[in-house]
Amino acid sequence: KIDVEPVFGFLKANLRFTRFSVRGKSKVENEMGIALMAVNLRKYTANKDQLTKNNGEKWKKENLSWLKFSFFLF
Repeated sequence: KIDVEPVFGFLKANLRFTRFSVRGKSKVENEMGIALMAVNLRKYTANKDQLTKNNGEKWKKENLSWLKFSFFLF
């Protein structure tokens, strides 16, 4: 089971993202994608700092390819 609500709480509390600034479904989807990408990048950088201390270069190579892939999804 995945808990989705903390992501939206984080957007609202920490990034002050409470409403969309555009109209139209496609534009709202794009803006939401950018906001969620910002959340994922914050998580990525926080985890990167912790895991590079433990695993070193192996972790960097694996997750760099994941980051490139997730960037092109949006």
